[in-house]
Amino acid sequence: MFLGKVRILLWPWLLYSLLNIFASAVITLHSDFSLINSLKNLVLQIRGEGDGLWFLAALFVAYIPFYFVIKLHRPRFAIIVSCMLSVISVLYCELFPSELLPWGTTSLPWHIEYMLQAMLWMVLGYYFKNARAGFFEDMLDKHKNIFTCIMSLAVYTIIAYIPCGGIASNIIVSYVRTFTGIVTLTFVSKSIKPNRLWVKILCCIMPCTVKLKI
Repeated sequence: MFLGKVRILLWPWLLYSLLNIFASAVITLHSDFSLINSLKNLVLQIRGEGDGLWFLAALFVAYIPFYFVIKLHRPRFAIIVSCMLSVISVLYCELFPSELLPWGTTSLPWHIEYMLQAMLWMVLGYYFKNARAGFFEDMLDKHKNIFTCIMSLAVYTIIAYIPCGGIASNIIVSYVRTFTGIVTLTFVSKSIKPNRLWVKILCCIMPCTVKLKI
């Protein structure tokens, strides 16, 4: 499992990042470009500091606690633990004084601040995929149509623009918004016919798409 994630996540991240850095060093028109600082940012992986493929590094880090959580072999307990850890991570991002860190934000090396938040959705996806008798999968397949796609997208749009005040309401809305977005994308993806010409065209022009497998 670990070696598989290195191949799927870390290798594309490392190769693209190094290519981008060295290409910038050669063709950049900025005289203040620093190769050393760019390599340092690559190693540290602080959000917003030269981390073009940050989500690949964040996913790789999130797989570490994910691996141990699913080994609990108790789905309800694993989901509860994941929820608690995710909320702790969100509270850190909301409450931790950013001025205490040298780079002036709550970001941590290798996107550790997102690790537990990402793990929650990975755990939910894992149990969704492995649900007994494909219950959730069958339920989505049964209700997939243009109406559910439009309705879920409308609900997501409304939630995305709900004005929130206070940390608690922000946290609740963020989780509901993310869940609604996942449901919307799932409905849309299940409604796409794989034999359609435009899908084949997209597959041809995006050969470097990273496939994430749990």
